[in-house]
Amino acid sequence: MAKNQQAATPKSQVLTTGDKALIFLSFIPIVNSIALFHMNNRTLNKKWKRNAWIFLFMNIVFFITFFITDFAAEVNYVNVPDEPIGKPDSTLVVAPDVPTYGNEPNVYDYIPEAEAGDILNGKFKDDSRYAEYKAAHDKWEEEEEAYKKSDQYKKDYAEYEKEYKEYEKKQAEYDKAVAEYESTSEYKAYKEADDKNDRIQSIVAGISAGLFMAWVIVNPVAFCYVVSQKRKYEYLLRQDGKKDAAMSRLAGNGFAQQAAPQTFTQPQPQQAPPANYGQPQGYAQPQPQQQMNFTQPAPQQQYQQPPVQQAAPQGALDINSATEDEIAALPGLTIIDARRAVAYRNENGGFANTDAFFEAISAKPHIMVKIQPMITASAPQPKPTNEPSGSGRRMIDL
Repeated sequence: MAKNQQAATPKSQVLTTGDKALIFLSFIPIVNSIALFHMNNRTLNKKWKRNAWIFLFMNIVFFITFFITDFAAEVNYVNVPDEPIGKPDSTLVVAPDVPTYGNEPNVYDYIPEAEAGDILNGKFKDDSRYAEYKAAHDKWEEEEEAYKKSDQYKKDYAEYEKEYKEYEKKQAEYDKAVAEYESTSEYKAYKEADDKNDRIQSIVAGISAGLFMAWVIVNPVAFCYVVSQKRKYEYLLRQDGKKDAAMSRLAGNGFAQQAAPQTFTQPQPQQAPPANYGQPQGYAQPQPQQQMNFTQPAPQQQYQQPPVQQAAPQGALDINSATEDEIAALPGLTIIDARRAVAYRNENGGFANTDAFFEAISAKPHIMVKIQPMITASAPQPKPTNEPSGSGRRMIDL
């Protein structure tokens, strides 16, 4: 009873480990809604229940529609015809290379690509492989300068200019062929359908990206909301604990029961025999004084027959003798449920059976199934009534 009579419940006894874990992990999708459902289950706050359904609905809708639209962005919404045949081949027009002296040394021929970045940034410039590459490149630059001053370079460059003019001529012919190809009606129909399909796919892809961003944002918002309600949650739990403590104090002081009013009954007076009954003729009997008798039946002490108890499972917890901490340690129960059970037990003298225990704490069906094999109820102590005991009748002489 000492715990029930505390003015306020300490913070450490208000939030359970499950409460703290749900609040901490509420940034995870779906978990934030579970946290609000759990808070509503303990305090019956309809606002939290409503917001839990809102966050759950938004998570599911955004997540599903994102995948649907992401898949839909690859679908062809317009019947795009095949591209017309006869398109000029651009691979037939190739520009000639400028004449150079051999192939320029490549750093990756000396150093693996994974390590070349650090070496080129100056971290390993003293590496022998880099020195080897640098020497080969410097030698190639010297040979390149000597080649450009030679007569061979002039011949090669003249040949390059001739090839380049041929290239320009082929490029002009190619551009003309492409213009003629794109001016055909078949290509215009194909291009119009393809562009329209691309626009629709872009719109769907934008919707998909927006839904994904909304799904990403809604969870931090839900997390901030759950954390902001933590203080109110603790306050409501403490208020619930105060109510249970007050009910326990009333039950302990005997104010939970009211004495039944006593009923007085007045018996009907019996008719007296004639005054001269059984006397000789002429005898005058003195007139007796008239008396009225009021009798009250003595109240009898009532006892309740204890119910027949079934055999308790081995190691089961006796709910008629368990402490608050032992009851709260049962799976699915809290310290508030334990206080309600102890208050009921103190008020009624014990639990007649486990069903009375579940009714006292308003246990949910899945909790009842889980802890039913773990508890038992011993025979409760009969609670004597407050009526006075005695036997016989009391006569009031008027």
